Amino acid sequence: MDTRTIAEAYFTLGTRIEESQARVSDAAEALIPLVKRGDADAVSALDNLRKAAVSMQAERLWAEYLWQLASGKTPVPPVDPAATSDRPQPHTFLDSLLGELTDYIRYGNS
Repeated sequence: MDTRTIAEAYFTLGTRIEESQARVSDAAEALIPLVKRGDADAVSALDNLRKAAVSMQAERLWAEYLWQLASGKTPVPPVDPAATSDRPQPHTFLDSLLGELTDYIRYGNS
């Protein structure tokens, strides 16, 4: 693959991830009132959104890794958070949003 094709693929992937993050953020914002009322389904849905956010973050890290490889560098491969169960889940864009929206109200994590 030539450099231009790689660059286009990288930026297309980045754009799709950003669009997905926006949809996840919007859905999380809509769930906050239900979570505050103790709705178990909303708590579960919010936990699933967080898992999606972790996945998106991993995709972004791998995209950056592949971009570095394509640029001729030799980066260290990203660590898969799912493979390291002894480590806490990474902090994601959704965690930041939820912290701002809920004044750090705890929601169900699995």
